[in-house]
Amino acid sequence: MKARSIINSAIIFFLIFNSVRLLAHNHSIFSPNSKIISETEDSILSYLENNPVKSDSIAFLFLKKFSGKDIYAEGIANYYRGEAAYYLQNWTEASKFYNRAKECFTLSGDSTRMASASNNLGLVYYFLGKFDKAFDAFSKSLSIEVHLKNDKGIAKSYQNMGMMLEQAGQANKALEFYHKALEIYFDLNEWEDAAGVYNNLATYYATSGEFQKAESYYLKAYDIYNKRNLTAREATVLCNIGSLMVRRRNYDEAGKMLEKALVLMKSSGDKTGEISAYSQLGGLYAAKHELHHAIFLYKKADKLAIEVGSADLRLNNIYSLYLVYKSAGLFEEALSTHELYIALKDSFVNENPVFSQGIINQELELQLAERDIQNQKALTREKLYWVAFIIIVFFAGICLLYLIRRKKMVGSKISKKKFGHWFTQSQIDTQFVYDLLLSVRRYINEGNVEMAHEQLNSTGIVLRKLFENTGQGLIPLSNEIEFLHAFLNVQKEKFRKEIGINIESDFEFKENTVLVPFMVTKPFIEIAIANGLLLEQGEPHVNIVFSKKGGLLEVTIDDNGPSMNINKTYIAENDLSGNRAKSPPEGIAPIQKLAEVYAVSDIKFEEKNNQGNGSGNRVKFSFPVITMN
Repeated sequence: MKARSIINSAIIFFLIFNSVRLLAHNHSIFSPNSKIISETEDSILSYLENNPVKSDSIAFLFLKKFSGKDIYAEGIANYYRGEAAYYLQNWTEASKFYNRAKECFTLSGDSTRMASASNNLGLVYYFLGKFDKAFDAFSKSLSIEVHLKNDKGIAKSYQNMGMMLEQAGQANKALEFYHKALEIYFDLNEWEDAAGVYNNLATYYATSGEFQKAESYYLKAYDIYNKRNLTAREATVLCNIGSLMVRRRNYDEAGKMLEKALVLMKSSGDKTGEISAYSQLGGLYAAKHELHHAIFLYKKADKLAIEVGSADLRLNNIYSLYLVYKSAGLFEEALSTHELYIALKDSFVNENPVFSQGIINQELELQLAERDIQNQKALTREKLYWVAFIIIVFFAGICLLYLIRRKKMVGSKISKKKFGHWFTQSQIDTQFVYDLLLSVRRYINEGNVEMAHEQLNSTGIVLRKLFENTGQGLIPLSNEIEFLHAFLNVQKEKFRKEIGINIESDFEFKENTVLVPFMVTKPFIEIAIANGLLLEQGEPHVNIVFSKKGGLLEVTIDDNGPSMNINKTYIAENDLSGNRAKSPPEGIAPIQKLAEVYAVSDIKFEEKNNQGNGSGNRVKFSFPVITMN
C-alpha cells in the first residue's frame, strides 16, 4: 500500500495552471460582455494563487450579476469559483462549480474552456475517489483537445490519463501515455510540465521496485523545479524521494527529506501534500519499528484526509494504520481499523465498477490512432522536404562554384566557343530549376511518396545533363537526344499529362560524332509549352527530326498545340540575326542568341493547317554540320 501512497503524492503536480492559457481567449466570440469578462478575469487571477477566498468573492459577485442573463459569463464565473475551491482543496464545491461551468461552455460553444473544465473536474473526482467519473472527464478533455489540435492540452490529458491507467493496473498503457506526453512537452520546450511526467515515471518505477530508474527520474524532476524556484513542486519530489529511501532502508536521509518536504508543504498551504508527507513519515517510523510514533503520524494524516475529503488518500492511510496497530499488538484497534478499511474499500468498488478495467472509449482510441497516423505522415513529409532541400543546396553549390570559376574568365578574349558557354549557362536559369523542384514539392504535400521519388529521379537526370554539358558549347547529337527525352519526361510529370514523344535522326550510327549546340531545341519546345501545348485536351505530341540537307543539319519540331501567332508575327517582321528595333516576345530572346552564336538560320514558324484552326505548329531551322573529325 506504500506504493499507492507514492502515486497519490504525484497527483499534487496537477494543481491547475490552465488559466494562463485561457488568458489569451477571445471572449467576444461568445459574449457581448467580453470587456467586463476580461477585466474580471484579470482581477480574479491576480488573487487566485495567494488569496483564493478573495478570488471566490469576486467570482461570486460576477455570477450574481450575470446569472440567467449571459450563459457564457455565467460559465466563466462558475469556472473560477471552481478554481478557487480547488486551491482551497474543497473538492465537493469544486466539482459542483466545474460541472456547472461545463454545461455553460457546452451551451455557448466554447470548446477550449470546456476541455479545461473537464480536465480540472477529472482531477477533483480523482481526489474524491470517484475514479469512474475522473476517467470519463479526462477522456472527454482529451477528445476535445485532439479535435482542437491543442498540443499542450493533449499532453496534459495524456499525462492525466496515464495516471489513471496506472492506478487501474494498466501499467503498459500508462507508460505509453506518459511517454507521449513527454514527447509533446519536449517539442514545446515545456520543461516544467516535462518534470511532472518525470515524477510520474519515477513513481511508476518505484512502485515496480526499479529503484535506480525511479531515483534517476526523481532527480531530473527535482533539478528542473529547483532551478525555477518552484518550492511546492520541489517539496513533492522531496517527499517521493524520501519515501523511496525508506524502501531502500536509508532511514536517516529519508527522515531529513520528508521533514523538509512537510515544512515546505505547510508553508505553501498544500494540505493534500501534508497528508502524503505525514503518511510517509508514518511509514518511515513503522519501518524503524517506532510504532507509537507511526500511529500518531498516520492518525494525523487521516484527520487531514477527512477534512479535505480525499477518500483515496484516506483509504491508503487507514490500511497502513491497521498494519501498525497489528504490529504493535493493539488487536482491538487493529480490528476496528480493518473494518473501517473494508467499508471504505467496498464503497470504492460500488462507486467505480468500470475503473479497475482501465478501458478507454473506443471512439477516443480511434481519434488517438488517427492523430498518430497524421503525425507520422507529417514526419514523412518533413523527411522528403529535407531530401529536396539537400538537392537544392547541392546544385546551388555547384552553380556557385561555376559562377566563381566563370568570374575568373572575365576579361579574356570571348571566342565563339566561350560565347556558347555563356549561352548554355543563360539557359540554366533559376526559375527553371525552381519549377523542377516545385513539382517534387507538390507530390510531397500530397503524400504521394512514390511519385515524389520518380519526379526526383527525373529531375536529377535533367540537372545532371545540364551540369555535365554546361560549358561544352557543342555536344554530340546523341547527348542532345538523351537530354530532350529527360526534359520532356519531367514536363510530363510536372503537368501530369501523357506526352507523345518521338525523336529521330537520319545520321544512324554517327550521332556520337555529329556535334550540335547544347539545348538547341529547348527554347522552341518551351515556346510551345508556354502557348498551351500541355494544357490542351487529349494527348499532346512532340515530334523532333534531325536530318542532313547538304552541308546543313536541319531540325524540324512538330506539335499538335495551339497557334503561336505572336511569335510568328515577330519573326516575320524582324531579322533574327540582325539588329531589332522592337523588344522580342517572351521566349524569342534565346532563339536570337542561337542565331547569333551558332549560325542558326532559316528559322520558320508555321501552322501545319493553313486554315489556322489550331491543328498544330511546325518549326524548322538549320545550322552547319559540324563533326568531331
